[in-house]
Amino acid sequence: MSATFQEPPGGRRNKGTAFLVVALMFTFIASIVVVLRVYIRIWIKRTFGGDDGFIIFSLLLAIVSTAFTVPQVIAGYGQHVYYLSHHQLTEALKWKWLATPPLAFSLAASKISICLLLLRVLKQTQAKLNRYFLYAVIAILTIIAVPSVGYCLGQCRPVSKLWNPSAPGHCNDPRIYVTLGYANG
Repeated sequence: MSATFQEPPGGRRNKGTAFLVVALMFTFIASIVVVLRVYIRIWIKRTFGGDDGFIIFSLLLAIVSTAFTVPQVIAGYGQHVYYLSHHQLTEALKWKWLATPPLAFSLAASKISICLLLLRVLKQTQAKLNRYFLYAVIAILTIIAVPSVGYCLGQCRPVSKLWNPSAPGHCNDPRIYVTLGYANG
């Protein structure tokens, strides 16, 4: 890759390890919190609900996304492209794009879990308008998440151009993907 990129100022730095440590730590902390929540809801309160199911689903997707981060960093993610071979770049990008759909669905599922938790709390009141609002938020989250992932994987033709930028083909304007990412995140 060094033929098309200039050496970055400051020399070779690898931020991949820090990226991986942060991803693993947040996933570990989230796992502890979800396990404690599920333990309390099932064995102490005996009131497992849809919000608990969605948070478990969200955690499982986050674990999958984090698991894809390991080979991504091993392949070279976190280093400047100047220092990566073509093979390293394509492998790192391939794992990055594989990690994106579970991450996007994990974000949506965690937000839906919060909405369902609030709906469970509001069920005990007469706040119909608030409940309708939360149902609308759930619908909007779903409407945004599903097409975002579809667009993420379908923005390049052929799809392999996502992880192999030098491959022949065409990718849509990346600003669309960024906008969908903001809407989803």
